[in-house]
Amino acid sequence: MLEKKKAVERDDVVFRCSLPLYYNAPPPPPPPPPPPPATATRASACVTFSRAAGVRVHSQTTRLSGAGKKNMWLPLVGMTALPHLGGLYGGYITRKEVKTWYPTIKKPSWRPPNAAFPVVWTCLYTGMGYGSYLVWKDVGGFTKDAVVPLGLYGLQLALNWTWTPIFFGAHKLKWALIEIVCLTGTVGATMMSWYPINRTATLLMAPYLAWLCLATPLNYCIWRDNGDTKDE
Repeated sequence: MLEKKKAVERDDVVFRCSLPLYYNAPPPPPPPPPPPPATATRASACVTFSRAAGVRVHSQTTRLSGAGKKNMWLPLVGMTALPHLGGLYGGYITRKEVKTWYPTIKKPSWRPPNAAFPVVWTCLYTGMGYGSYLVWKDVGGFTKDAVVPLGLYGLQLALNWTWTPIFFGAHKLKWALIEIVCLTGTVGATMMSWYPINRTATLLMAPYLAWLCLATPLNYCIWRDNGDTKDE
């Protein structure tokens, strides 16, 4: 009996000595916090340039609420439609001249048909307008980072709108040639400034530049064969 009692006491001591091992164990780590909702924030790197080139790295985090998403449609529609305003004005000028003056001048045989011009310009204006929206969005709006890319875009747009009144309105073929050469160079500079910001926007301008590369020699041939049909 005595030995049995000592064995029970010995087991009780072992049990009590082992209790600190359980009570002193570190608590389990807390569970990780739940991830934020996918629609709460959207982080996007807007412009990333190489620091070796000495250009600042620019990034932006845009908070998107329900109203913010709706408001993004306003600049999208507005900037895409903006180039068409000049197209409507140019169409008003050329509507009469295409039927009266334009058929009387000499033109090269490789010129595009008249019906192609409104279709082509509708596509080109839409592409450049949407491209300007992509650039505007990626530089964070009308900030100092937008001065060069959107400034060049605005300059080429003004030159684009000016060509039709010079060529079809005033019949100044030489000045229209000079103007379209300046326009083509400005479009090329615009694409160069857009390329580090948004390559999709740059590609949207590529058909525009290709069309100008066709329209410029066409303007030259018409001026060479006809001169200015109105007095300087």
